[in-house]
Amino acid sequence: MSHNPSIDDLPDHYRRQVRDQLRADRHEDAYVPGEPTKADAVAERELQQLCEQYLRRNEIEFLHLSPRAREKAGWPDLTMTVNGIPIAVELKTQTGKLSADQERVAKGMAANGWNFHVVRSFCAFRTIIDAAQDNGSEG
Repeated sequence: MSHNPSIDDLPDHYRRQVRDQLRADRHEDAYVPGEPTKADAVAERELQQLCEQYLRRNEIEFLHLSPRAREKAGWPDLTMTVNGIPIAVELKTQTGKLSADQERVAKGMAANGWNFHVVRSFCAFRTIIDAAQDNGSEG
């Protein structure tokens, strides 16, 4: 009587690969509480693209420091001035939290006159920028 082949009949290295793929297919280990997920990274990247497009359309110069730029840990995602108002924006998903470095930089910037914002939606971002533009046009 022959038996049906099973994963246990595979050599060790293939068995590990198959189990890893099965776990991935079932999304096991995909979410670790407190850790960002791939969906969070995509959502934050899309939010950043929308914000940058809005700034370009409104001819507002800005700086986006790449996450790979390690020389300034905790620096916000976007910095700019709008009508002389210094604005720093850290983009986060709905559940994203500031790191210790980001909190330190935010406090330092606020102490030096920057308007520091944690932004979780494009609507919130647009409101901040529009208010700064309106503030400058009143003078």
